[in-house]
Amino acid sequence: FQLENYTIANSVTINVTATGTGYSSIVESGSSGSVSTINANVTQNSSTAYFELGAGSGTTLNMNGIISGSGKVAIGTGNGGGSGTVFLNNTNTYTGETIFVNGSSGKIVLGANNAISSVSSLRMGAVSGNGGSTFN
Repeated sequence: FQLENYTIANSVTINVTATGTGYSSIVESGSSGSVSTINANVTQNSSTAYFELGAGSGTTLNMNGIISGSGKVAIGTGNGGGSGTVFLNNTNTYTGETIFVNGSSGKIVLGANNAISSVSSLRMGAVSGNGGSTFN
């Protein structure tokens, strides 16, 4: 999904069931200053693809729902890296790997204890030149 100043309601559950490799993404991709909010819970059980949360340059994505499941989670926007701000505002329970793929000006803000699952491994960057985000 590409969002611009949009809110996904908490009455929705998003199930990630990708079978290929790569990313299934929700990205705030609007103009600078755009803010989108996800109040829905996400279940990520794909063993091959990442569920990705991202924000483009000057934008903000608030993830208020819970991310659960056994799959992998990426924060940024693809291998090129995101340059916006992503807030993780809930205690997440997914058990797969976490990877930060933000660009050098991207920000990841943890707004809750265990916003990155306490059992998840953490990797900074998918390729050379990204993963240099501000981590708060």
